[in-house]
Amino acid sequence: LQVIVDKRYELLLPEKRPFFLENAAIFQTPQPLLFSRRIAAPNLGARFTGRSEKWSYGAMLIDDESLGKNLPRGDRRFGKNAHVSVARVQNDFAKGSNFGALFTDRRFDGISNSVLGFDVRQSLDENWNLTAQIAQSRSINGAAQSRPGNLKSLGLKHKGHNFNYEGTLLDISPNFDTSLAFLPRTDVRQFTQESEYFWNFSDHAWLQSIAPLLVTEITKDHQNKTQDWFVDAAVLIT
Repeated sequence: LQVIVDKRYELLLPEKRPFFLENAAIFQTPQPLLFSRRIAAPNLGARFTGRSEKWSYGAMLIDDESLGKNLPRGDRRFGKNAHVSVARVQNDFAKGSNFGALFTDRRFDGISNSVLGFDVRQSLDENWNLTAQIAQSRSINGAAQSRPGNLKSLGLKHKGHNFNYEGTLLDISPNFDTSLAFLPRTDVRQFTQESEYFWNFSDHAWLQSIAPLLVTEITKDHQNKTQDWFVDAAVLIT
């Protein structure tokens, strides 16, 4: 599953640098368009985050040494830094609901990649939440400019005492390109869902709950060819 892969990667390489950890939630989006571990060797950086009534905002400017360091010494770009810019604004228009915009940009000696995305989270009631996200990428390598790429995501989530559900529709075009995110695959049309139902037994000392779990995924490319599919069922007993 896309979301499970993302979480596993973050567990393997968790962010521990205070510069990126402080108020990191402001830069989070339904599909992660900013993965701070992509900025491997920051040399200089500045950031600010703040809040005014219902508005939250944040920005980062960073010089990253990692690209220039990893090139052969004979390369004319050896030792040069990449310049990273990130900006985010979010409005909490209701309890549990918000919309926001995120811009990321990385430039390195004539090579650039920028992404602009918009996302919304709508609380439908105490249990149901809806998320939606769109983003577009633009990349330039010298005089060559690639075609813009697009990302679209729609998610529905229910969290309750007994029933939990999470489903996501994800569409990423073949030429969607972002150097600051962690998206393992492009050219996908993917549907994932996970559901579970808990039977709780408060009057038993040795049995707390029984929960059937069902996880499904199907992934196709933009030629409608199935890339992979997955079905898993289990029963959790606690």
